Amino acid sequence: MFKVVGLLKRRPGLTREQFIAHYESIHAPWGTQYQKGKMGMEGRYFRRYLIPHAHPLDAGSSIREPEYDVITEHWCDSRAQYESTMGQFRAPDLASWATDDELLLFDRTKSLHFIVEQELESDISE
Repeated sequence: MFKVVGLLKRRPGLTREQFIAHYESIHAPWGTQYQKGKMGMEGRYFRRYLIPHAHPLDAGSSIREPEYDVITEHWCDSRAQYESTMGQFRAPDLASWATDDELLLFDRTKSLHFIVEQELESDISE
């Protein structure tokens, strides 16, 4: 598997609820439709919405506005498949729609994307 992780911040002026509603009802379904139907892509796409929380070991810590509102995980069978799919999304008609919708949702100046090379897990069960 090949995975790309994104850290994304909502556009100023959007509430958390508005952001999630738009992402889940418009942005994610549109992209998923193209990837599955027209591009024949296999994979997984997670959105993990973040809720600010005080530091768990410091009862007196304050809760701050997070730098990011969602962590995305885009899983593909291979890097080649991912690159092919992203290349198709760069076609003018698709890129225009995606960019316009992203401008409604995200503060793109704060977006970060990463390739995941390793995932390590520690078993904490008995």
